[in-house]
Amino acid sequence: MAKYIGTILTKKGKDLLVRATLGEVITFTKVEIGKGIIPEGTIKEDLVSLIETFKTLSITSTTVLEAGNYRVRAAFNNSGISEDTYLREIGLFARGEDGIEVLYSYCDTATPDLIPRESSGILERVEDIITYISSAGTVNAVIDQSNVYVTIKDLTEGLLTKENKFTKKSGFNLVISHVVDSASKILVASALAVKTAYDKGLEALGLANTNKNAIQNNTEQIENLSYKEELVLIADFHVGDSHTFPLTKFDDYTEILVTGTGTGVGEGFSARRDISIFKQNLPNFKINIMDNDEPHYGNFARITTDGVDVTSLDITGVTLYKIYGIKKTIG
Repeated sequence: MAKYIGTILTKKGKDLLVRATLGEVITFTKVEIGKGIIPEGTIKEDLVSLIETFKTLSITSTTVLEAGNYRVRAAFNNSGISEDTYLREIGLFARGEDGIEVLYSYCDTATPDLIPRESSGILERVEDIITYISSAGTVNAVIDQSNVYVTIKDLTEGLLTKENKFTKKSGFNLVISHVVDSASKILVASALAVKTAYDKGLEALGLANTNKNAIQNNTEQIENLSYKEELVLIADFHVGDSHTFPLTKFDDYTEILVTGTGTGVGEGFSARRDISIFKQNLPNFKINIMDNDEPHYGNFARITTDGVDVTSLDITGVTLYKIYGIKKTIG
């Protein structure tokens, strides 16, 4: 049996493969076998044909393999061969959507098989050519149905994948089985299988109760987790400002933080209020920042909801207020 050197893609084949990976349909058209010997110094990737073809074969089947490989199977006999011939080279041809046929891949051997002439007796065999298609989206092959016949190799592979038929007498092809994890449609569960499934059900129920208790414990642990706060600046205020916010503006926040900057007593001032204080079926809340004539209280801040006082903040020396929304997340 000849030992062929690894199949290589020709330059034309590589160009076609690039187009195929970009979405073009590639179609394998035929296989040629030859008796030529590659001249010294010849670069195989530059070949556009076999050195000396002596027979063209039709493709009988194709199979997508792993790692981007592709098998093309061709069957042939020695019909029409008038003299003993050495099979030294094999070429696989393909075309793109432009219809131009090129030599896609090529392989040869230094230990060729002898194909006897037809007059010495009939020889029939198959050749599998393994080539590379990478991630090409659509790959077709021209299969000559008139030249397809079942080989022992094809039959063996087919028997491994065939489905059993129902027997004519029973109408069903059912087998009693003790397994409980099969999705087969031709197995019938035995009493042992039913009992095993029942026991597994009871076991699962026990696990479910155990998991329920674990979930309850986890819930308690989650409630005890620490939280981190995210402050989002909503607005700046100056003495004399008055501003009204719709409460919907704070739907994403749990608390409001009002801070003040300035001099004296008011430096570093901050006041924090839960947003629920303001959400008492009232649509808005207002912050007023006013000047006061009393010596001790230089600036005065009042937070109200639709005119109803919620909290008052009396601070001296505050010149700029900031209002933040506070989000709490698990730390």
